[in-house]
Amino acid sequence: MKRGAGSFAFVIGSFAAMSVRALGGGLCSTPADCNDGVFCTLDLCTFGQCTHGHNNSQCSDGLDCTGEETCNAATDQCQAGTPIQCPPGLFCSPILDRCVECDDISDCSDSMFCNGFETCNDGVCADGTPPNCPDKGCFNGFCNTSTNQCDLSPGACSDGNGCTVGDHCDPDGICVGTDLNTVPCETHADCSRGFCRTATGFCDCTECANNAECNDGFACTTDTCTLPTGFCVNAPNDAPCATGMFCNQRICDPEFGCPPKELCTPTDGNPCTTPASCNEANDTCGGCRPPTVTPTSRYLRITANPANAGSVALVVKGDCLLDSVSCVSRYVDFDSPVNPADPQAGRLVAGAVSKTAATWGTVMVRDGTMIRPSSTYLVMTECGAVRSAAVRVTTLVYGDTDGNGVANFTDIARDVDAFRGFFSPTLTLEQTDVTESSSNCRPNRVVNFSDITEIVRAFQAAVYPCAAACP
Repeated sequence: MKRGAGSFAFVIGSFAAMSVRALGGGLCSTPADCNDGVFCTLDLCTFGQCTHGHNNSQCSDGLDCTGEETCNAATDQCQAGTPIQCPPGLFCSPILDRCVECDDISDCSDSMFCNGFETCNDGVCADGTPPNCPDKGCFNGFCNTSTNQCDLSPGACSDGNGCTVGDHCDPDGICVGTDLNTVPCETHADCSRGFCRTATGFCDCTECANNAECNDGFACTTDTCTLPTGFCVNAPNDAPCATGMFCNQRICDPEFGCPPKELCTPTDGNPCTTPASCNEANDTCGGCRPPTVTPTSRYLRITANPANAGSVALVVKGDCLLDSVSCVSRYVDFDSPVNPADPQAGRLVAGAVSKTAATWGTVMVRDGTMIRPSSTYLVMTECGAVRSAAVRVTTLVYGDTDGNGVANFTDIARDVDAFRGFFSPTLTLEQTDVTESSSNCRPNRVVNFSDITEIVRAFQAAVYPCAAACP
């Protein structure tokens, strides 16, 4: 027990509360005469008589927590007090000397990470702040009481695409689903072509409504939505692959990016069939310059390059990767003036036909077996022993007169105008003459009802009637 202020006046005032032990008949004149040799008694001389009381203050350790210590005169020892009994959950702090919850944070910790770190404030425990477990994408962060750490659990998510099912979180926290377009719209009875629209989640009987919906993910293709039919055309565009060097050319390949431009035989981007003839200074193959070529679905319009001196031949080769024309390797025949009634005019022949560029002028090459719709050709000038770089062209889709990639009502209307004689720079005979002569499958250079009927058949997905040039 805490020791009080030890003055003599206090002792006299509280003497009545002490246990008093008289020393029978002891006479005294001063307190010193009454010393009984016990350190924890208060020895007094009162009216000549010695008295001895227990002085418990001599035994106090100054702490309430240990209880009230008392003096045992018989043993000349202090008697320990009875410690304070604190309410459940508390203990008597030797530091604060009262019943408390804690002396420091170790008394408050519940060893649970998810509860945060508890603190001790003036003997009272304060709860900790639970940890903030962050989310990761579509994973929800939470505190795992079993492992005492932050963990992630997948949450419900939507990828915002109506054309996917089974949306879920992938390991990177990105919401993904299974693309319904892996099952094409051809499975729908009323759809011949089409795809699932992300905005609605329903099958649409067209491929696109705008160019953005035709994006094939390849930087070097020009992606176009043809309207009103709503079908995509992803045309390779060599411009993004340009190196700026004539003897090291690159082309667009949607699968491989911009590989070297090859002419069916590896030349590492050199456009000349004889690589040693490539001249970077004037961008030619030994000074031999290519012609200008414009394709329609049934014709190749070839104009000889006037910069070439002397007599030259014009060469047409089929793309080696296209089986139907890969065997084509022919020279252009000459007929001046071109006779519309001559079935040989503009034909392809085995032997070289050489003329000056001025004499050649422009030739309409037509051969229903060798010049086919939707086919790719390499057209070159042959200057003696050297050939120019090739001009690579692809003929239009069968029945397509305006170059939009499909045969439709517009093409039928254009053919009607041509039949009526309304030709123009954008509406030519070569664009609208699609039927062949009965004997050799070559366009007959006449626009009539047969041409109109054939474009209607092409619109209805009729197969091109002429046999392939190559087996």
